[in-house]
Amino acid sequence: MLRALTTAGFALMLGACSASTGSGGLPQLRHAAPPGELTRPCAPPARLSGVLSAGAVERGWAQDRAALADCGARQAAVVRFYAERDAGLAGERPD
Repeated sequence: MLRALTTAGFALMLGACSASTGSGGLPQLRHAAPPGELTRPCAPPARLSGVLSAGAVERGWAQDRAALADCGARQAAVVRFYAERDAGLAGERPD
């Protein structure tokens, strides 16, 4: 009789454990890391040396502004990448 109760108790405990294991495995990542073109370093500022003409200063400034815009766009794309990836893991839709 005691053996039957012990066996029944173990069966109930195992059944309780199986219900709490989740929904069938870990979520799968389609892309674990952002594409390489999004993570390359930002361009350094234009190098200045010596006496510069107004035109040289303007060209350097324009080069720096273009590099800053490119870097900002890539940074925003990386942020979107991780937001979309993490929302997909949680089963949500990104904003």
